[in-house]
Amino acid sequence: MTYPLNSKTFWVAIVCIGLGIYLVITGDKDNGMQLILLGLGLLGVRDAIRKVEK
Repeated sequence: MTYPLNSKTFWVAIVCIGLGIYLVITGDKDNGMQLILLGLGLLGVRDAIRKVEK
């Protein structure tokens, strides 16, 4: 199953989460948490769209 690896939304979500973690570690907690939650939201939305398409 190559679903997540071919999805642009998946990769954008991973980058958002990674950058958010970096920002939290470096002290910018507000923006870091927003990016982490945005990434998790993108993963949730993509999964929901995928379920509807089936």
